[in-house]
Amino acid sequence: MQEEEDPAKFHQSLEGIFFRKYDLEEGKVMRMPDIRDNNPKRYFLPQSNVKNLPFSTSKKNEVKLLFKAATNSTFENMLMLSLTECEETVKGEVRKCVASIEDMVNFARTMLGKNIVVATTNNSQGWKNDVLIGQVNVTENTINNVVCHQELYPYLMYLCHYVPQSRAYRVEISHPRTKKIINQGIAACHLDTSNWNPEHLAFKVLGGSPSQFEICHWLMVNEFLWVGV
Repeated sequence: MQEEEDPAKFHQSLEGIFFRKYDLEEGKVMRMPDIRDNNPKRYFLPQSNVKNLPFSTSKKNEVKLLFKAATNSTFENMLMLSLTECEETVKGEVRKCVASIEDMVNFARTMLGKNIVVATTNNSQGWKNDVLIGQVNVTENTINNVVCHQELYPYLMYLCHYVPQSRAYRVEISHPRTKKIINQGIAACHLDTSNWNPEHLAFKVLGGSPSQFEICHWLMVNEFLWVGV
């Protein structure tokens, strides 16, 4: 007989993953989730090579052949999951998967304009511990940005999505006892959640429902947030 999951342990495991903007207050102590880059080390491909590779669920057999993925294997499932996520349509977002730095920059410029800057979380210090929030500064005075998250794929690939009605902050993070600065994190706050699924994990953690309030989260190490200037 399978044991029922302890709700308290479930919420404890998710502590700090999602939070409200008012949690980003100087002098406040909050829990930092696991922001490490736990993905295997991979590399971007030259842009010229990327264009010649099969990359869609409609070319499933070609993708399997390229990577020698056995039918119904865990590897095949991983490939198809990433391709499906890249092709998924999300209301209110524009998405694109990129496997070269040139394609990432081009997508960000297409969405935000020619002049852009990138922001990243400095390191993983503070993860799974309480941290002290220091100075909080808006990255740029805009409510539109492009966020790029890693996808699990044989070569380095990011799912980038243009997120309107969102604001990003540079947050000084210190050790709560010594007050020593240990990190600078990037927090992204989604101001409009009206199109979010009511079953989204954020609502299970924070309560509430779509469009009720903003939802914030940290950028993990090696994730990128692009902002127009």
